[in-house]
Amino acid sequence: MNYLLAQGLRRHGLGKEAHLLELVERQGFREYYDPLTGKGLGGRGFSWTAALYLALKA
Repeated sequence: MNYLLAQGLRRHGLGKEAHLLELVERQGFREYYDPLTGKGLGGRGFSWTAALYLALKA
């Protein structure tokens, strides 16, 4: 879901609003992130988050 949202924001010139890379760098590969604070929540070491991070970083 985050990947789709980030792609949509970028396509509409709102790339600065797509902060997933920053969340991962601060909080690690978490299951999900609080939408208001950005705090990493749920399980740790989620591979889908790692895969998404690599795709967005490229």
